[in-house]
Amino acid sequence: MHLRIFAILSLLLLSILPVLNVVSSEEDFDSLEDVKELYSTDVLERHFNRVLISTGISTNSKSVLIGKDEWLFLGDEYGQTVTVNRLGSNLDSVEKLSNKIVSIQGLWERRYKAKGVKEFKIIVGPNKSSIYPEFLPQWAKSPDSSISKHLYGNNIYVSVIDELIGLKGAKLLYYSQDTHWNFYGAGAAFNYFIKNLETADQLNVPPIEWGDVVESHPRQGGDLTPFLKIAEDVKDVYLLTKINKSEIEHVIYDFNSNKEVYRGLNSLHGSMNDRYLIKTASALNDKKVLWLSDSFGDALAPYMTATFSTVLKQHWEGLLGNTGLEELIEEWKPDYVFYTIVERSSLHPLFLMPPKPIVHGNLEIFSKIALSPPALHDVSQADDEKYTVQGNDPFLVYELDAVTSGEDAHYLSFHLDCDDFKGSGVPVQVFWRPKDADFNEVDSFSFNARKGDNQIAIHDLIDVKDLFSIRVDLKGQMNDLRFILNEVKLGIPAK
Repeated sequence: MHLRIFAILSLLLLSILPVLNVVSSEEDFDSLEDVKELYSTDVLERHFNRVLISTGISTNSKSVLIGKDEWLFLGDEYGQTVTVNRLGSNLDSVEKLSNKIVSIQGLWERRYKAKGVKEFKIIVGPNKSSIYPEFLPQWAKSPDSSISKHLYGNNIYVSVIDELIGLKGAKLLYYSQDTHWNFYGAGAAFNYFIKNLETADQLNVPPIEWGDVVESHPRQGGDLTPFLKIAEDVKDVYLLTKINKSEIEHVIYDFNSNKEVYRGLNSLHGSMNDRYLIKTASALNDKKVLWLSDSFGDALAPYMTATFSTVLKQHWEGLLGNTGLEELIEEWKPDYVFYTIVERSSLHPLFLMPPKPIVHGNLEIFSKIALSPPALHDVSQADDEKYTVQGNDPFLVYELDAVTSGEDAHYLSFHLDCDDFKGSGVPVQVFWRPKDADFNEVDSFSFNARKGDNQIAIHDLIDVKDLFSIRVDLKGQMNDLRFILNEVKLGIPAK
């Protein structure tokens, strides 16, 4: 009996589907692929979900949640957004990870400035739930939903959360059916961002009126609606600001080929993963900006490109952790480096990738850390301060006068000179240990030291809270080698 009912219902559905699809579609079904579309269940899902959305029920809750007044929010399938939002930023793991990321980005700031960059800043695009938690489903709310709050309070990360919350009112800052801020919200964020640059007094700062709303239009559902097949049925509000209506011409080039790919009023072109050079002759400032941005940069682009004459833009996933990033900085020589990151990606592992260790250069290492005269092993010292290797395991051990955090001492600086200095340098291995531990291979770093001044960024030291002693080993065939090793310092680069 049940099988018979199931068969009847199945046949009924198969007979109705083509009719519904023909009525709902404006296309002609004249190919084999089109005929297959006659039996698509999308139209049923669409009408079914359109009814359910008013009740707050999502048939695809992994991808999208339905909140108050039919606002849509991203589900757990993307970065566990809901789970992280509910747990908030109070987890120890979130705070520790954030602190480590800030330390790593501090290394990048020093590296960028050493290469001539005026300023390095990261702007985090808040999750929609951080700005409009009142529209979340009740069960998904958290008293402290911003997972990025531990990234702030330094001179690299710029928080726009309070600024945006303070502007909530008659005009929406985000789309109700989309994950992104709109041009109005992006304009408010950009205005705050620019005003808080350390070099703002050296720039022509864009007028706040650029972000004024001048037009409002209905907009079909945003990037969250396709998950429920309802993009055609829901309406959102599309706000245009003064900068959107300005007649500003942009010329956009493929950076790799240097070929012009677009000329006109649009400030963006192509995929976020492409590397595009955007030139704006009438921009307020004749400056070069390397802008690594995800999709939250799309609404920022009219403001960014009208402010800076030359903008090289690419998604941050395409360059972070890539050796090409430092090469690009070296060759292209930007005045500014900006990152734009959506909050849910702000703790991404790529932000834990440090720059390559420096093994030479002219950085001044600032240090208040006193080191003892070295204890010698298989090494002797003559009156002229020269050391001589006298065994198969030569090393020098320096103790710190007081236990120190590696965050304040993750750069090693020294001067090296040798009588017989050949090849690419002297192989050196640096070990470190806390007071009640032994030296071991895991806590070490190997490199080739050059003749003269050396500065080495030992990133693994950042997590060492009780650094007490370091050991400098000379590797390879070193018998009878005579050398000078002095001006040994642990610290951080002077600003």
